[in-house]
Amino acid sequence: KHHLRVLSESCRYRWVLQDADWDPGTDLGHPELFRPSLKINSFHYGYSLEARDHNGNNPLVLYNQSKPIADLEDYLALIRQVLQQKQQAGCVALKLSIAYARGLDFKATSREAAQAALDRAGNSTTEEIRHFQDYIFFQICRMAAELNLPIQVHTGTGVLHKTNAMHLAEVIKKNPDTHFVLLHCSYPWLADTPALLARFPNTSCDLAWLP
Repeated sequence: KHHLRVLSESCRYRWVLQDADWDPGTDLGHPELFRPSLKINSFHYGYSLEARDHNGNNPLVLYNQSKPIADLEDYLALIRQVLQQKQQAGCVALKLSIAYARGLDFKATSREAAQAALDRAGNSTTEEIRHFQDYIFFQICRMAAELNLPIQVHTGTGVLHKTNAMHLAEVIKKNPDTHFVLLHCSYPWLADTPALLARFPNTSCDLAWLP
């Protein structure tokens, strides 16, 4: 427990925001120090049992679904249930680090376009998967607003194609009641951050990585 003493006694942190790839939403057994930020990447891969996010997670496996979910409304109900349960268990934020797998250029899309990826399951096209992921993120943003949970978004480095923060402008604008935290200030595209902060009151930045 030496590291816990260092954090609490030497560093004098009141608490630390904890993001565990291997067990999203865990406080590591130390709720007095760690507040979980629930990683939501996996929800963007629920169109197939075989699909995985960059941490190797699939939401159907993580949340004990034995078979694929065929209907989009049922899938959204699962996401809402997980978010509510995790919040009740102590989660204080959501985290999206999908920039390691795709760009941040989420676009508003229709329910029908998103449903196509579920209909084709493991045979979805790249375009169908993108529509599904875009739709799911917009829906999670609305759920986050209802639950008063900020969404931390990894910006900047990643796949290095459309991962700078400015590509979040559409989703930020269309979800004014959702609070977005721009992790890493879009490094190395730092100019994006003050531009978004000046334009959208529902954004803030996290300075990690800037040193």
